[in-house]
Amino acid sequence: MSTFDRNWRELQLETLVDLSLSIGGVRAEEEVVEELLQRAVGTLDARAGLVVTQHSGGREGVARAVAMSASLDSARGLVEVEIDKLAGGDAVRLAPSRDGAPSEIIAAPMLWQRELIGLVILGDKEARWGQIPFDDADMRFLLSLATMGAAAVWTSRTVA
Repeated sequence: MSTFDRNWRELQLETLVDLSLSIGGVRAEEEVVEELLQRAVGTLDARAGLVVTQHSGGREGVARAVAMSASLDSARGLVEVEIDKLAGGDAVRLAPSRDGAPSEIIAAPMLWQRELIGLVILGDKEARWGQIPFDDADMRFLLSLATMGAAAVWTSRTVA
């Protein structure tokens, strides 16, 4: 493993630890979603990102975005072909065909006790030399962030 790769993995581990500490207490759902969005976009060098939560019955909770439309409908439109995989707990990679959508998307479910309570979606990974594809490690990292975010959202809803 190169020094760059080792440092990159250390950054991802530090981000997971920092996120767990920052959302470890009871925080408002809006704060959790904002923190999750910033960590995901910043760490994975995404050009765009969206974190959206939903309540039982599919009603929108909180939506925050960077360079994407911030709504549950927008999220559903981007990942509708893979919604069953997401609801089953898998992260997915897509190449959407919608106008204005990123050319590559990775998405991870926010699951709490097998219930889909939100989605974390990132689009178009950037590097100094241009756009590069997300890899499997990026998808695992995003799934880890989404899982921690789901627990924090559930705690916020339960305690608040």
